[in-house]
Amino acid sequence: MTRLAGDPITAPPAVNIQVFTSSGTWNKPAGIRYAWVRVQGAGGGGGGAATTAAAQSAVAGGGGGGGYGEDFIPASLLSATESVTVGTGGGGATAGNNAGSAGGDSSFGSFITATGGGGGSGSASVGSGGGAGGTGGSTTGALVSTQGSDGTSGRGAAGIIRTGGAGGSSFFTGRARDAASGVGSAGANAGNFGGGGTGGLNAASQGTARAGGDGSGGVVIVISVL
Repeated sequence: MTRLAGDPITAPPAVNIQVFTSSGTWNKPAGIRYAWVRVQGAGGGGGGAATTAAAQSAVAGGGGGGGYGEDFIPASLLSATESVTVGTGGGGATAGNNAGSAGGDSSFGSFITATGGGGGSGSASVGSGGGAGGTGGSTTGALVSTQGSDGTSGRGAAGIIRTGGAGGSSFFTGRARDAASGVGSAGANAGNFGGGGTGGLNAASQGTARAGGDGSGGVVIVISVL
């Protein structure tokens, strides 16, 4: 676009960016016009798999991804300080037929809350089937929001390929990889913010219970426009 003679030259606005990876307090910068607030809930942990015998498998579900929301908040609505909560990633299940823990909720004051993803279900030693994936988190109070995706269920049958459930995705991360197929394997930990951990798997006659992968923590990003 060509600037016409006499058009004013406007400098771009200054911004103040604060990234919270743990809970704390946001302090309102002087001269702020509005804040762009982005809130990501934590991911849930993957389920654990029990010890197997011959002709059995155990394939646990993946944890759900955390919810995400964002909004533009006018300065007039913001207090001098606002409480910031950042959810902790859900722990992967201990080895055995155990469920993963849910991810923690993240929030900015009373404006936006993004809930954590649910933990994946554990899996007993069975001939086929597997544990269910955790439910993805949701968001309240946001102008724009994205629900975390559900973790997938463990898939397997004795003598056939077995795969631990994948962790659910969040706004900041794609779906976590599946656990290894066909052999005993602990679930993988999620990466980035808000992803779910994968479920553990145990193939026939492996003889050792397997743990689930950890979900990743949330984040709150506040971009103040001055």
